[in-house]
Amino acid sequence: MTTTQSDLARYFEYTLLKPDATAADVDNVCLDAVRLGVKSVCVNPVHIKLANWLLKGKEPIPVCTVGFPTGATLGSIKAAEAAEVVRLGACEINMVMNLTAFKAGDDRAVVQDIQGVITAAGVPVKVIVEASLLDAAQLPQVCSLAQEAGARAVISSSGYGGQTTRVSQIRKLRKACDCSIEVIAAGGISGFKRAMSMVEAGADRICSSSVSAIFGNIPQEVE
Repeated sequence: MTTTQSDLARYFEYTLLKPDATAADVDNVCLDAVRLGVKSVCVNPVHIKLANWLLKGKEPIPVCTVGFPTGATLGSIKAAEAAEVVRLGACEINMVMNLTAFKAGDDRAVVQDIQGVITAAGVPVKVIVEASLLDAAQLPQVCSLAQEAGARAVISSSGYGGQTTRVSQIRKLRKACDCSIEVIAAGGISGFKRAMSMVEAGADRICSSSVSAIFGNIPQEVE
C-alpha cells in the first residue's frame, strides 16, 4: 500500500452531491480538493460550470453526475445531459445505470443506455451500479454489461437511500472486471481505515464526501 499522503490522495474523488449544496459549498470542496491533491471533484449538473472554473489549471479534474441519483431517466435525456455538462466543463461523467431495465432482464437496454451517454459525452464515463440493490450473482453481470458498453469504470453506489458499500462487494466487482475497467468504491466511506480496506479489496478509486475528514485522521506513519 502507498505510504505518503500525496500518493493516497490520488485514490480519491471528492464528491459534493447533496441536493441542497450551495455555491459556497462547491467553493469549499474545490479548495479542499486542491489542497489535498485528490484526483477529481464530482458535483451535480447545476454546479459543474462553477467547479470547472474553480479547478481551471489545477490538479483535480471536474466530474459530473448524469441521471442521478436513480438512473430512472430516459436514455435520450441522459445523453443530452451528458453532452451539456461536458460543454460546461466536465472531464468525466458518473452516470447511474438503468436499474429498471437490468432488473427486468433487458441487457440490451442497459448497454444502449450507457453507450448513448458515452457517445454524447466524448469523455470517460463511469457507471454507478448500485451494488447494494443487487445480489452477489448480479455483480459480475453488471460488470460485463458496463465493459461491453465501453465504460471506463463501475462505481459501487450513489450513496443515496442509506446505501453503504461493503468490502465484499468491491472484491466481487474487481474479480468480475478485467484490467480494462476500473472499480470505484462509493457509499458510506467516511473513515481512513474503511477507505484503505476498499483499496486493499481492489478499488482503483474512492468516491467520498468526507475526504477532508478522512485525511484529518491519517495515521502518523503515512503522513
